[in-house]
This record gives sequence, structure tokens and C-alpha cells, in this order.
Amino acid sequence: MLFALSQPAYIVAGTYKITCLGNKQVLDIEGASTADGANLVYFSPTAGATNQQFQVAYTADFHNTFVAVHSGKAITAAGTNVADTFTQQSIANATPTDPQLFKFIYNKDNTITMRNKASGLVISCYPSKKTPAGNRFAIQDTRFFNKYEKFTFELIP
Repeated sequence: MLFALSQPAYIVAGTYKITCLGNKQVLDIEGASTADGANLVYFSPTAGATNQQFQVAYTADFHNTFVAVHSGKAITAAGTNVADTFTQQSIANATPTDPQLFKFIYNKDNTITMRNKASGLVISCYPSKKTPAGNRFAIQDTRFFNKYEKFTFELIP
């Protein structure tokens, strides 16, 4: 008997809502801030919220950038250690830096894990520390395959 393996859907350049498998919340720029340094958090989905929409683009070296639609700023690793956070930052001279670059890891369950080029760590929505506003930070972590490091991407037309 032959079994067909489910193949993950590959992400094309476009605008997406990115949902965490572990808590069903979406990546979000806190408070819809447009400032450099605004926190990447996870939050309940809000229809049409452009601070919960990210433009995914590929780079020449097969990495990806995530640019918040409402601000035009890239998701950026704020450090290179476990539990460091992510913020949004401007892309200098139209050239993203390593903290702004991510590799997609396609999982067998049709989810995607995102690994940062600078730190080698993945985006996680594991319940951890809170922002001053009381939202949960998206953090960097080493666990690649648990439900808090797996995301689905919904293409926004």
C-alpha cells in the first residue's frame, strides 16, 4: 500500500496574517505603533488590522523579510539569546541586516517555523514575559518543532 505524504504549501511573496499554532493568536505590532523599536507581540486576531499583516519578501540568499504593512518596518531580532524579543525597525538603505532575515522551515503538519539568521533561534509565541502594556512578547527560542514555534500563513488578497 502506498501513502501520499502531505506536502507543505510554500509561501510566495505577498501579504499574510501569521497565526501561532500553540495559542491561535496572530503576530502583531503592539498598539499599531509605527515607531522603530515597537514590540512584536501575539494578540487576538482583529479583522483588517494592518498591524497584524506582514509583507513577506525573499532576498537573493533565500532568506525572507517580514515587513509590517501599517508601518513599512521589518521584524528584527532584538538580540541573539534565548528569550530575547523582536521589534520592528527601518531597513537601512533598502538592505536588510541579518537580524531582519529569516529562513522558513516547512513542517510536515503544513506549518512553518521561522529561524532568524543572526541568532539561529526561532520565533516563539510561548507564554513568557509581558510587555509594559500587558501583552505577551514574541520571543526567540531553541525549540523548533513544538506548537508554539509553528505558524500558519493566511494570504491577504
